[in-house]
Amino acid sequence: MSESALAQWQGRFNALSERERLLVFGAALVVCWGLVELLFLGDLRTRQTMESQNVATLREQVDQLNARQAELDQQITTGPLQAAQAQEADLLKRIADADLALRGEGVRYLDASRAREVLHELLKGSGLTLVSMRNLPAEIALSTRDSVLAQPDDATISEDPNNPAGENAEPVDTTQAATTADAPSVGLDLFRHPIAVELEGSYTDMVGYLARIEGSEWSLMWHEVKINTLDYPRARLRFVVYSFSLEEAWIGV
Repeated sequence: MSESALAQWQGRFNALSERERLLVFGAALVVCWGLVELLFLGDLRTRQTMESQNVATLREQVDQLNARQAELDQQITTGPLQAAQAQEADLLKRIADADLALRGEGVRYLDASRAREVLHELLKGSGLTLVSMRNLPAEIALSTRDSVLAQPDDATISEDPNNPAGENAEPVDTTQAATTADAPSVGLDLFRHPIAVELEGSYTDMVGYLARIEGSEWSLMWHEVKINTLDYPRARLRFVVYSFSLEEAWIGV
C-alpha cells in the first residue's frame, strides 16, 4: 500500500467519531479472533479428540485384560493349576504390552520437565514481552489403576475317589499357588501439568507466537486464550499450555 493511500485511510479513521472508532476496532478484533479460530483452534480440537479416543481404547483393553485375569485367578483353585498359570502369565504379558502402548500416548507430548524451556525458546524473536509464566497444580488426565482381587488363603486339594482318607498322598506344592497370589497390580497414572502464560505485545506478534507453538515439533496443547487491549496496538495475551508426564510433582521448575 502506498504512503498516499495509507495517509488517506488514516485521515478517514481520524475523521470518525469516538463511537465509530470503537465499532471499527471491535470489528477488527472479531476478524482477528475468527482467523485464530479458523487457522489454529479447529485443527487442535480435532487432534485432541483423536488422542482422547486412542487413550480410551487402550484403557478399555487394559480393563478387559484385568477382568480376564481375575477370572483365571478364580479358576486356579478349581481347574488344572499349571494350565491356568500359563494363561495368567500370557495375560500379564498382554497387559504389560497394553501399558507400554498407553505410556506411548504420553510420550507423544512434551514432558513437563522441558515445557517451560521450550516456551522460552519459542518466545525468542517473537516481539512479545513475557509478563509471567507459572505452574498450576497437576491434574490426573488418565488413570488405569485397579485394585488387585484378594486371593484365597488355602489351596483346594482334590481328593482321590479310590483313596478317600488321603493315605500315601503326595504333599501339595504351595509355592506355585503363593506365586500366583502375589501377582502385581497393573496401573498407570498420566498427569497433566498446566502452565499459565501471560504476554504483552501486538496482535500480529501474538498470532505469530501461537502459530509457533502449533507448528513446533512438540504436541503442545493450549486453551483458555484471553486478550485484553492495553494501549492500541499493544495488548495482553493470557493462555494455558498443557504438558504431560507420568510424575505428579513438577520436575525442573
